Amino acid sequence: MFWAWLISNSLYPAGDEEPRPFRTPILPHHPFPLNKRNLSTAWIGLGSNLGDSLHILHQAWQRLGRDSAVRLQRLSTCYRSRPVDMESKNWFINSVGELQTSLSPMELLTLLLRIEREFGRQRDPDATGHQDRSLDLDLLLYDDLIIDDPLLVVPHPRMHSRMFVLTPLAGLAPKLEHPTLHLTMTALKRHLLNDPAAAVIHQVFPIAS
Repeated sequence: MFWAWLISNSLYPAGDEEPRPFRTPILPHHPFPLNKRNLSTAWIGLGSNLGDSLHILHQAWQRLGRDSAVRLQRLSTCYRSRPVDMESKNWFINSVGELQTSLSPMELLTLLLRIEREFGRQRDPDATGHQDRSLDLDLLLYDDLIIDDPLLVVPHPRMHSRMFVLTPLAGLAPKLEHPTLHLTMTALKRHLLNDPAAAVIHQVFPIAS
C-alpha cells in the first residue's frame, strides 16, 4: 500500500524534491450548477512565502469560493514552517481547506492554477529546484479517488510526509483516511512525529487568527 509514497506529481507542496517541467492543463471551465449534480469533497493545501502570506491565503480562499462550482466548507488554522528541501530565508505560511464542488478533479486543478496566476504565481519551466512563491494551491484529496495522471496525482503523493499538511488537515478531520495508505490523518501525523529528525525539520507553529 505504500507504493503511493514514491509517485511523482506535477504539483508539489512547498519544499519537495526537484520538480519535473510543469505543463499547465488547459480545460474549458463549464461548471454544473451546484444543485444539479452530486457534489464531491476536496481538500486543498494552501501555502505562501512571499508578500503578506497570511493575507494572501485568506484572500485566495475567498477567491476560490467565488467560483460558481465551489462551496467552501472549512479553513484550518494557519501555520508557519521553515522551507523544506529548498534554500530560502522566507518561511512559509500554510493551511488546509475543505470544499465541495461540482468540478471534476482536472477542472478543479485548472481553477487552482488560474487562481495562483491571479495572485502572481509564476512557474519557470527552466528553473531547477523550488523557488519562493506568492501562492501554492495543491489538490490533496478528492473524495476517495485515486488518480495517477501525468498532470495530476491524487492523493497528493507527499502529503503524508509534510507536517505543514498533516497538522492542519488532522485538526479539521482527524479520522479522515488516506485512500491508499489506509491510515487516518492523525495516525500519519503521529508516524511522522515518531521520527525525531523529521519532527525537527517539519516543525510547524500555529498563527493566531
